[in-house]
Amino acid sequence: MTNKNKQNRQLTEKQKLFCKYMFTVGGETFGNGLESARKAGYRGNNNTLKQIAHKMVTNGNCLREKEQIQAETAEKIEYNRDIALKMLTEAYDMAKFQHNPAALTGVIREMNAITGLHSQTIKTEDITNPLRQDELEKWQEKANKLGIGLAG
Repeated sequence: MTNKNKQNRQLTEKQKLFCKYMFTVGGETFGNGLESARKAGYRGNNNTLKQIAHKMVTNGNCLREKEQIQAETAEKIEYNRDIALKMLTEAYDMAKFQHNPAALTGVIREMNAITGLHSQTIKTEDITNPLRQDELEKWQEKANKLGIGLAG
């Protein structure tokens, strides 16, 4: 049988299981070919299982199955994200009504995590440069003339 004929054949149940274990984000064997092969029911030593996994992840039918699994996963994640944001919006309204700043802060933190704002945190540099002693004395003198104190 030629490679082209092999590529056009449907995946067996065992191959589908391998793809499910290998490509389902959050699964216990996600990204681990050897363990995905073992869990799907393939037998052999570690080297054999690694070879099976390599054949599978380069198989066109398996790659198409991977795309399908990823599309389904993305759809589920988006659906669950929408539900979570709706529930958090309700929690935000309740916390605001109850004048509960700690709960508001928690809700906002969770909303930011779900929407990806945590990963977009603005990074700042410390711009407080200590003054040289002569500069400090000069500013202290000016502050004294104005009748104000400088923070140390």
